[in-house]
Amino acid sequence: MPSERGRGRIGKVGPPSRGRISKSGSSRGSSTRESRTTRCKPYKAPEIPISKSVFFDTVKDWENWSFVPGHQKHTFCEDFDTADAHLDAIIAKGPSVCHPLQHLESGDEDTGKGSRISDEAVSRLAEAAPNLIYVSLPGAKGLTDASLGAFFTHCPHIRYTSINGNDKISGEIKGTALDMLRERLELGKALDTLRLIDQSPYNQNFDKAVKKLSMARKNLAIQIGCTMNEA
Repeated sequence: MPSERGRGRIGKVGPPSRGRISKSGSSRGSSTRESRTTRCKPYKAPEIPISKSVFFDTVKDWENWSFVPGHQKHTFCEDFDTADAHLDAIIAKGPSVCHPLQHLESGDEDTGKGSRISDEAVSRLAEAAPNLIYVSLPGAKGLTDASLGAFFTHCPHIRYTSINGNDKISGEIKGTALDMLRERLELGKALDTLRLIDQSPYNQNFDKAVKKLSMARKNLAIQIGCTMNEA
């Protein structure tokens, strides 16, 4: 069966003032993260009972999972190479599996796992799981604004969204989804934290989109920056 145990890997970043550089260690301690955040306090995910959580450490864990309805938290751990087929398998089980889903984690910046998921699969999952509140996709360097926009559009209760690249390859988010969030006030009303690390660090359009969104949504904590390898 999939491992049913807490990981405690989600980093907690304090609320530094605008423009301040904050540093926090990565999940494996091999790099230092430099990030800028707004003044707002980042969202802290509530504890979900182990009985409502499922963790996939290995392919065997996945193959042995019986897709029991009612799980609220799915975690594809740092050594699990999540692909579109895994997301589509969840979607295929329908509302009894997808609608209870509130918390999704997949990938890892250091191992590079989670980089194979596509915009198309993520968008399908966002539409199938409208009650998502917390989404963390570290290392998903191939995802674009289409994935980010899908969560804003299809998940009205979402409060935390994180899509990251890594220290070697930046992500593909350019800022169009941020402009959409700024312009369409009906989207992302519950959103507390937007974390976009290693995304288009030298793209002026991305930087402008972040600044405009920060000014328009003053209660939204936005975290951006780059990972620096200590080696």
